[in-house]
Amino acid sequence: MNMKSVCLWILVFTLQFVCGQHLTAPCDDVFSFEGIEAGVLRGKINVMKPVDHPTVYVLEVRINFTIAGPIINEYRGHVTPTTTNLVRKYNEGELLKYRVHFPATELRLPKITAVIINGKTICTGIGDDEKLGKRITAISIRHRSSNDLYKPATTKPVTTNPVTTKPVTRKPATHSTVTRPFQNNHSPAPNPLPEVNVSKDHLFSYSPITSDVCGVVADGNQRVPLIYNGKFFERGQIPWLVAIYRIVDNNLQFICGGTLVSDRHVVTAAHCMQRPVVMTPKNEIVVKLGVHSLNDWADDLIVIRKLIEATIHEEFNPNTLQNDILILTLNQRVNFNRYIRPACLWSGDTELSRIVGDTGVVAGWGDRGTESIGGKQDEPQMVRVPIVSTKECRASKSDFHQLTYNTTLCAGDRDGRGPCKGDSGSGLYLLEGGKWRLRGVVSLAVHSENGARTCNLNEYVVYTDTAQFLLWIRNILSQKYYD
Repeated sequence: MNMKSVCLWILVFTLQFVCGQHLTAPCDDVFSFEGIEAGVLRGKINVMKPVDHPTVYVLEVRINFTIAGPIINEYRGHVTPTTTNLVRKYNEGELLKYRVHFPATELRLPKITAVIINGKTICTGIGDDEKLGKRITAISIRHRSSNDLYKPATTKPVTTNPVTTKPVTRKPATHSTVTRPFQNNHSPAPNPLPEVNVSKDHLFSYSPITSDVCGVVADGNQRVPLIYNGKFFERGQIPWLVAIYRIVDNNLQFICGGTLVSDRHVVTAAHCMQRPVVMTPKNEIVVKLGVHSLNDWADDLIVIRKLIEATIHEEFNPNTLQNDILILTLNQRVNFNRYIRPACLWSGDTELSRIVGDTGVVAGWGDRGTESIGGKQDEPQMVRVPIVSTKECRASKSDFHQLTYNTTLCAGDRDGRGPCKGDSGSGLYLLEGGKWRLRGVVSLAVHSENGARTCNLNEYVVYTDTAQFLLWIRNILSQKYYD
């Protein structure tokens, strides 16, 4: 433990013991500081549903706090639960525990000003005093979860085939050999931030995916080849592929791919937005649809959107990448055309064994390893990958025992070709029932054996199996927004 950590430990316990009169606020009943982990100050929130409160269908836990003095980086903290099935357990009166990760500061404790459950303030505290002459930063972070079992009976169901999701089995994991195909080292220089017009016509809108639109290319699915291995493809052949950017110093930096699944929603990887100590705010995310070349900003076919919501799965673990899935809700709907169309969600049997041996397609703007072509990383490439069983994946390399779950799938030819850096969040698509359906999201690969922090595409690549999250996805897609 370094000297700064020691000082912070002393500061925590000194303030709790000596200055107890200041910390002895109503929030002491639900919040307490825990200590330091990897240099990050942590606290915990204990939540229990009051007996006289009604049943809830969505559970949002929010904590407000202030920090006096400078914050070391852009990270503003996040809240994560320590258990699963939060809504059910809350409604049944169980005690829920959340872990709070605070921003890095110069040895100053945050001051908790409020803990709020579903919009109701359950405790308040005294924030930092601006009269002290220090810069005061007010921060609010939250965790939101929902459960289909507790939806009101009056909610209209989405017309889809019934699906049963598998329970998540947690296991200890280490990913010292993992590389997250997160950012493309060969991506073009940051682009200037374009103006994004937000419609002022607040019309109530909701349009679920229609089966005659999704998963079909304009000229017919027979035009989409299944023989490409790290080859370029024509614009419009994968019209549901989108590019996701982060705003950095008023420029756009490409970070991930994603899949359009409705006129308003994009499915991608949660680690594109949340990493162990870094959380990108949703207002710093920009999505480009109908895009082909990342360098082309003057193209009239490209549609640019910002976000009104970004929903990370409530059981996502940024350290192990378990449940690595995120849904971005665009600030305006998009009109479908030749170059912008949604992929279909998975339909029917969700058992992984049913598709083992099938071949899917994954596309993106990332590094293709041995199959990179002419350095043209501004244009996407497509690769064909066969799906293997989790048993075979684990048998191929011991690392996969810690990297795979019953919510993941493995795929690849193990021949140096496949998704790599810059491809995180891109979709794995299977042609099923005459339509292209999203079955996986690029999540992680193992490190190259030479020690370089790049993908070892002679091993399988791990994908989040979207078929195991269908109820969660459809619940988010069914929510209504004003345009």
